[in-house]
Amino acid sequence: MVTSSTHNMRVGVEITRLSKKVLGSRDINKKNLATQMVDAMLAELKQKTSNNVSVADLARSIGVSVGAPYRHFDDRDELLDHVAAVGFDQLRARMTKHMSKEEPTSVQRIVEGGLGYIFFSVENKNLFHVMWDGSRRREPHFPSTGAGERAYATFIANLVVIMHATGHGEQDPMAFGSPLWTMVHGYASLLVANERMLDPSENALREQISVITHRYFNAR
Repeated sequence: MVTSSTHNMRVGVEITRLSKKVLGSRDINKKNLATQMVDAMLAELKQKTSNNVSVADLARSIGVSVGAPYRHFDDRDELLDHVAAVGFDQLRARMTKHMSKEEPTSVQRIVEGGLGYIFFSVENKNLFHVMWDGSRRREPHFPSTGAGERAYATFIANLVVIMHATGHGEQDPMAFGSPLWTMVHGYASLLVANERMLDPSENALREQISVITHRYFNAR
């Protein structure tokens, strides 16, 4: 027979257990709020431009107060900079995946890396604009600068191997690589702006990037 006091004790224990669970989840949410905000913005950018997504909307979408994000970010620009940093890391991963299709010493490895850059940009147009937004406030401690440098460093590291293999090892890799990086970024920018400006098919882009890249190596 369950007495009233026993029942109340069990209820009290259950309430305590649930309270701890809820409070624990709040602690976890607080720790992960910055990541949740970045992930929420990335998800929104699949459908909308950043100008059409407010910090308040993101906060409500993950179930926190509209002021909670500002415990982690000074303002909207800092949030967007963290989003851009994720974008540059994803870009680096995409380029690396494409370059791995070719031998480390092959010029075609640079071509594939460029295609990875272009395809990522076209598939993530709104994120691309956030990554390269020159009007956003930048601070030394913001993460996008370092993430962008890591992406470029990955390109340069692969380029150095190819330069040595093709007789260009005495040249400055940064000076050698800059026109190639700029060319690929130009293709990406044009296709992001309007895919009808160029043939966006993989075969057409591979042929164009390949011809330009090989001619560049031969001319140097």
